[in-house]
Amino acid sequence: MAIVVAGCARTAPASSPSQNVDIVSLPSGPQSILQPSATSLTINRFENIRFADQFPGADIGAQINAAIADLGTAGGVVEVPAGTYNFSTSIQLSQSYTWLRCQGWATVLNYTGSGTAVIFGNSTAPGTSPATLDAVHFSDCTLRGQGTGTGIYVEAGMQVGNLIEHINFDDSGLGFQTFIVHGDTTGNSADYSVNDNLILNNRIMLNPSQSSSYAGVGIDVRPRSHNLVIAHNFIKRRVPAGMTNPSDGSICVRVTDSSSVKIVDNNIEGCGAANVQVGLTESESMQAYGTVVRGNYFEPLDAATISIDVGKYAVGTVIDGNYMSGDALQSYLIQIEDCSYGTIIQNNTQLSPAQSVINNLTSSCSQAITISGNRYNGTGVSYAHGTAGIVYWQDPNDQTLTLGGVAFASLPSPTAKPNGTFVYCSDCNAAAACTSGGQGALAHSVAGAWVCN
Repeated sequence: MAIVVAGCARTAPASSPSQNVDIVSLPSGPQSILQPSATSLTINRFENIRFADQFPGADIGAQINAAIADLGTAGGVVEVPAGTYNFSTSIQLSQSYTWLRCQGWATVLNYTGSGTAVIFGNSTAPGTSPATLDAVHFSDCTLRGQGTGTGIYVEAGMQVGNLIEHINFDDSGLGFQTFIVHGDTTGNSADYSVNDNLILNNRIMLNPSQSSSYAGVGIDVRPRSHNLVIAHNFIKRRVPAGMTNPSDGSICVRVTDSSSVKIVDNNIEGCGAANVQVGLTESESMQAYGTVVRGNYFEPLDAATISIDVGKYAVGTVIDGNYMSGDALQSYLIQIEDCSYGTIIQNNTQLSPAQSVINNLTSSCSQAITISGNRYNGTGVSYAHGTAGIVYWQDPNDQTLTLGGVAFASLPSPTAKPNGTFVYCSDCNAAAACTSGGQGALAHSVAGAWVCN
């Protein structure tokens, strides 16, 4: 006797008619899942991963936004597969702990609008309201634009652990006016800082159309940015093959009204106004404090430009351990503007500039500039134009030291300084014991007193 149950044959043994034994036979061959015609099997989520192209939306921007919304407040990963996607809907990274990633630079996000392509924050109009998000991550994509607008905007209020990495702004298409913005210019930025973020391992090609009127910015660090690391990026103004002496007003990296910004170990080349600009403008009635420019490679690429330009709204800028390659057209390797304060320029290698390495325009401000340990290969040019505000200057051309001047009335107590301390007294007499009323002398402390002979 055979009984069919749920498609399986169950046979009672002849020796035990009252006892049933189940025998399950495996399929004899491969099985297929058949669906009605004109339908397809789609999977748009796997645990906390959402596959953006499987969500509804008018373009990939809208699809990504839908996938982020589907993740919810717990966050997770939104992935975009390889391919080229045109989109005009701004991508909004509006949830904390969200990672938007592509499948490498073969994923091309081509923004066809004129606003902002990717927004870190929960405002559709950056700068109009503060964000309140942490730990947003955008990586491993190629991002293209139409020559206007902003590529990536990190709103004021974005707090800890936000990361932009491995984004390729290549030389196809027209790029953006500003490629990465960190912080807002006015308004909400006074109350909401942008803290503890990283911009790492990106490729930014400015001005791919090579317009002489272009005045865009690669990375624009705006007010209230704090503790931002910009490292291991390749930032370059594009120069077409065969073009000589190109000209535009581009800036590779600009820092204003911020604190503790580290620009380290980048390759920065050829921007028309400056490769790095610190504190030339003031938006929030504060200054750029503690900017560190260290270990970078700079090259002007035939531009009459400045590698590092430090403005009057900069305090405590450190320029350390950089390699700066000059050429016949470059204006200055490093320019110090009027009234910047506490700039340290040390241990840089500087080759073949046409003009001076330091252009110090100050005549009245107290600047406290320290210049030491640099290697300079230029010939027939001066190392500094003007010395006002320099407190210590080691000239690599002839191994001389220049000390900043202090008036006799302002000399510190010699008992508070160790023997062997040198101070240049700008109004001292050259005498055994320092006195006022002279033309200047080198004061040094001996036996607890200032000696000027």
